Amino acid sequence: MERLTARSSYSRTDPDASSMRMKEDRGARKPWPRPAYNTQNCPLKSQCTQAQGNRRIQVSFKLRVYRRQATENLLSEPGITLRQPRCIEPESVFGNIKQYLGFRRFHLRGFQKVETEWGLVCIAHNMRKLAAI
Repeated sequence: MERLTARSSYSRTDPDASSMRMKEDRGARKPWPRPAYNTQNCPLKSQCTQAQGNRRIQVSFKLRVYRRQATENLLSEPGITLRQPRCIEPESVFGNIKQYLGFRRFHLRGFQKVETEWGLVCIAHNMRKLAAI
């Protein structure tokens, strides 16, 4: 395993692959790029895939610029000041709703219905708080 200095993360390399980068710190969720092998001259390609060409990957350079700018904004003094109350105020409420009420996703479609469903969840949370008093 070699250390990539530009990104300061670890990467495994496969000499047979055209490109392969995997982060070491994630489980089975697969959010990171997976091997992209060059299968153009592979004699077994017809058994593996029905595609005619190789896979194409699109990279958004604007997104990279926006992410870098967002990171700089979050790590600046005003960004830190704005983020401090967040961990105190709403995060515990969302954690309680997820853990104790078991609410993980909206089951209805449409803004009006989702708004109604969220209102019912909030009422249930507030009633639970009142019952604890």
